[in-house]
Amino acid sequence: MNNDHPQSQPANHCGLPIDDRRRLLTCREVAERLGFPLSSVHRMCREDRLPHIRFSARNYRIRLGDLEDWLNQHTR
Repeated sequence: MNNDHPQSQPANHCGLPIDDRRRLLTCREVAERLGFPLSSVHRMCREDRLPHIRFSARNYRIRLGDLEDWLNQHTR
């Protein structure tokens, strides 16, 4: 069976495909998405106010899904 259309990926509760939620963003990407200074994103990671994976003193990655969840929890 030849399918010209790729199958859609399963989505999660935010509507993002599961693979997209696992994508790791740099602090610079997060800062651009949020409109924050890069130093603020670094500080939020350092102070454990933003979910992150730490690779070194100033090398953090944030999963896209964790960022979406964090935004949902902090939106009034």
